Amino acid sequence: MIRKYKGTDFDRIISLWNKALPEHSVDRRAFVKNVLLDMNMDPEGFLVAEENGEIVGFVWALVRRYPVDVGAPSEEEKSYINILALDDENPEKFNTGRALLTAAEEYIRSKGKKLIVVSGYSPNYVYPGLSTARPDYIELFESMGYVQGGGHYSIGIDLLRFGENKEIEELKRKREEEGYLITPLTDALVLDLMNYTFPGWTHRFRRLINETMDYDKVRLVLKDGVIIGCAVFGDPYSSDERFGPYGVNADYRGLGLGKLLLYDTLMAMKRRGLRHAWAQSTPMDGAAFFVYEKMGFVRTDLFMTYRKELS
Repeated sequence: MIRKYKGTDFDRIISLWNKALPEHSVDRRAFVKNVLLDMNMDPEGFLVAEENGEIVGFVWALVRRYPVDVGAPSEEEKSYINILALDDENPEKFNTGRALLTAAEEYIRSKGKKLIVVSGYSPNYVYPGLSTARPDYIELFESMGYVQGGGHYSIGIDLLRFGENKEIEELKRKREEEGYLITPLTDALVLDLMNYTFPGWTHRFRRLINETMDYDKVRLVLKDGVIIGCAVFGDPYSSDERFGPYGVNADYRGLGLGKLLLYDTLMAMKRRGLRHAWAQSTPMDGAAFFVYEKMGFVRTDLFMTYRKELS
């Protein structure tokens, strides 16, 4: 039986989530904040498969009702499968997955959407796509007509082995002489940050500041007092070791500012006693990925986005 989520499913959903996808585990607090309180959460789109009184799978389909941020792209036709979790011990796992995806597509179609993306939903995506380490899920989605798109790496770095770099420190001194400054967020820069020019990022800054008021977790690149780059670490809904978003304005690339910003952020994390830093999603062909690799990050997983056009 496929039905919509109800409140009494709470504990069983979390249990199955962590059993089926331990690499994306969730606790009670994160489930409430990232799922139940998500601005676009609709119980009609959170579908549960139940067999003989046991929950054997669920899917969370999302249709955006509210924009993620001011200036974010319009999503008039797009929808999302944010997570599909199936009980590996269920002998009908594959058929259960197909039934859940069929029901999710019916829900999405009823909302007038024509495109489904797996996943990349913002602000509360579970994973950036389907992990190549889980061919069972890839096989399932492909059997339902989903087509592979671009790839995203999850990456991490051991901060215990990370330390001061004389070459980078010298570059920092040179750029400071040219009027660039890398600094934590300050009261005077909060409003500027909220109006910064990377659409879709403001919600991350706002959430972090609202929850923690910890300015040290927001690192900025300034040119003559104007923000031209930023990086964030720590997610109040998951882990202080989470890194990103991170970027420098295109007009200022090629000066090593991205390297300096990344180095500064990792050193700030290390000073707090954090042992590891990780980013859940960076495009495999993006410029930032090569900066990460040169700084010592290693790949921990590869996720492929999938898409389906509904007829």
